[in-house]
Amino acid sequence: MQTMATGLDIRWGDRVVRPSAGARVLVLYASTGESTPLVAARLAVGLRERGHRVDVSTCDEVVGLELYDALVLGSEVVGREWLPEADAFVRSNAGGLTGRPVWMFSVGSPSSRHGGLLSRNESRGLRDLEHLIGPQDTRLFTDAVERESLELDGWAARIGETLREGTSKAPPGFPAASPG
Repeated sequence: MQTMATGLDIRWGDRVVRPSAGARVLVLYASTGESTPLVAARLAVGLRERGHRVDVSTCDEVVGLELYDALVLGSEVVGREWLPEADAFVRSNAGGLTGRPVWMFSVGSPSSRHGGLLSRNESRGLRDLEHLIGPQDTRLFTDAVERESLELDGWAARIGETLREGTSKAPPGFPAASPG
């Protein structure tokens, strides 16, 4: 399926996301600790503040993926890899994720941080997931969620405005995440 922006609508196959009504977004994550659920919740709040309908779920609880216009997928990073349940979710749902508005985030240690962007040298497995589904954007956040609250809010704003504007990539005027 292919995502296409036409005017203010995002077309995904036969479906049309009408940004004026707000997109239906699923924030989905895998975690063994507290930081990743906090990042997921913070992103959900930011998207809701921008008029989108947002559900938050873990990878093992999700049902009805087809009900959502866009997804924000995240995982804790252990040993430079996403958790097995997040990796398995992406791989088993690749057909339904490819070509639709998807963003990916990882939560890892501060030593994994490179200017707010996931380093291309971090993990071959994660690079494979990115190539498999072609996300709009990918971010790495550290375990220090409160310290990164501005970056989290900024990324939520970027995602929310991208959906509202109906563009398939970040709209003009939204720079990449600030170096951390």
